[in-house]
Amino acid sequence: MRTNQLFKRGINKVMLVPFFMLFMNFYTLAQQQLTLSGGFRFLPIHSRGFREPLGVDDKAGTYVQQVTRFNVAYEDSSYKAFVMLQDTRIWGEPSFTNDPYKLGVYRAWVEKKFTNNLSLEIGRNEFKYDDQHLLGAREWARNLAHDGVRLKYENDSTQFKAHAMFAYSANGVEFSRQEYGRGNYKSFHALWLNKEYKSVKSSLIYIGRGQDKDSTTTTVYTHTFGTNTKFSITPKLTLTGIYYHQLGKNQQDQDVNAFLTSVNLKYEINKKFSYTIGTDIGSGTAANTTETENNTFDRMFGLLHGYFGYTDLFYVRRPATEGVEDYYLKLLWKHNKKFSIKNHIHWFRTQQAFGNNHRELGFENNIVFNYKFSKDATLSLGHAIFFGGKHFEEYWGKEIKETQMLFMMFSFRPTFFKKSF
Repeated sequence: MRTNQLFKRGINKVMLVPFFMLFMNFYTLAQQQLTLSGGFRFLPIHSRGFREPLGVDDKAGTYVQQVTRFNVAYEDSSYKAFVMLQDTRIWGEPSFTNDPYKLGVYRAWVEKKFTNNLSLEIGRNEFKYDDQHLLGAREWARNLAHDGVRLKYENDSTQFKAHAMFAYSANGVEFSRQEYGRGNYKSFHALWLNKEYKSVKSSLIYIGRGQDKDSTTTTVYTHTFGTNTKFSITPKLTLTGIYYHQLGKNQQDQDVNAFLTSVNLKYEINKKFSYTIGTDIGSGTAANTTETENNTFDRMFGLLHGYFGYTDLFYVRRPATEGVEDYYLKLLWKHNKKFSIKNHIHWFRTQQAFGNNHRELGFENNIVFNYKFSKDATLSLGHAIFFGGKHFEEYWGKEIKETQMLFMMFSFRPTFFKKSF
């Protein structure tokens, strides 16, 4: 009798196994999520000296840039995957077949989660860290992607993060070593460490960038390292200090010794109004420096438009060989959750003298009106103007009529489909 009871209990347990397995399978499936989203950005620009001052014989230019994106995101308990297709064009450009911007794959990566703290990401993605002076998300028109591997350790309980990044570039299928001279790196490796305390958030970073010397297959390396630290002095007052240094060799085989430093103080007067006062300084090369030396800081993969003024006069078209010092006051007023205004006032000078021992460049004012229609749709109207000093024309090497630009940007980022199953 007892044997029969034990037998029946065993049979019941065995019968429960398929149901348990079905439940676990359903639970696993329930962790899966698929999202299809898009991005549309329309950017009309009226240039009267955008990125380069307008010469006395030049006329203003106007163009409309459109960027279109389609994104696919997948996530389950062990994996994440993301693909982004992007098309960038100027209205009225030649036919699609002759369009240099083309449709491209701008993100394509998979991330494997080993533990709650450790994961490995491989593929094409952005590397975006801290204030994005060195590694930034150059989105939309001048999109920047890294083809590589990123190992991530993140511990929420200790508020510590460590990311290691590796990348390697080739011209295509190479059966023998070829020069990689596309202006990008041949090899890349970086380490980022971040620790948060009660009132302090600090990061250390190292970036090793290898580039082939001009017309050779010999790789030379530039090493950039430094720190980014934020101090919350009070709930309304934050001090940020940044210092990065560069050593090694550049692509022209010059000895590099350069720095970038940034200090700013942000104060939130109330929920609507805040201001930031500070300075960003990138070192430059003096006129009497030997040809084998270079002291101009290379901003590498940092934001182009996020710093040193919205007219983009420095580090974009002109290489800023003499370096740049930017002293600024940034004001932000939030009327409500939908409408805000920001105004940035800059005073620029070079870090090293140019011409006949001159350094002053001039003032710039940027004002932007932002309106948020919804969480997906925003509109921005902006104006930037540069008032050059008496040696500004000498700096650019031409007679200048004016330096300003107007822009409007409408951005719509819809979610087409989102499903958990």
